[in-house]
Amino acid sequence: VAKSIAMSPDITAALERLDLPAETSDPLWEQTLEVSSDADLLSDARERVTAVLEPLSFPESALFDIKVALGEALANSIRHGQPEQGEAQISVRVIAYGDRAVLEVHDNGPGFDGIHSGSDDVYAPNGRGVMFMNALMDRVEYAESATGGTLVRMTKHRPSDR
Repeated sequence: VAKSIAMSPDITAALERLDLPAETSDPLWEQTLEVSSDADLLSDARERVTAVLEPLSFPESALFDIKVALGEALANSIRHGQPEQGEAQISVRVIAYGDRAVLEVHDNGPGFDGIHSGSDDVYAPNGRGVMFMNALMDRVEYAESATGGTLVRMTKHRPSDR
């Protein structure tokens, strides 16, 4: 699992973010949204999730990171997570904790193990979604769901000064 350094007030705070503790607290709330597998509606899906996150008072910069990472996860679900026949079912579950938000994107496609196989060239025409998700979120995990498909679990911590 790749980790990243977010904007931090000092080096100590930045380094603390590299070794995140196990996430064991009970959630404050959770909400699941069903998302259309239409790429033209990605912007709408990102805005719906942002509205759900509003009570957590994330700074604008963190919300931007979440929107971009979510957009990449949804685009991958639309592009790669559709079964041979039928329409993809994509759900986004938002789980709120006192110190973080967790977004779970679940599709019903063939599955993905999270190994980045695209280009590391930020100017490449495609293949950078996994790289961006890892860079923008504090934790990104992939799993095959019990019902088939891929579950992408992305965690973003709120700054401790809030």
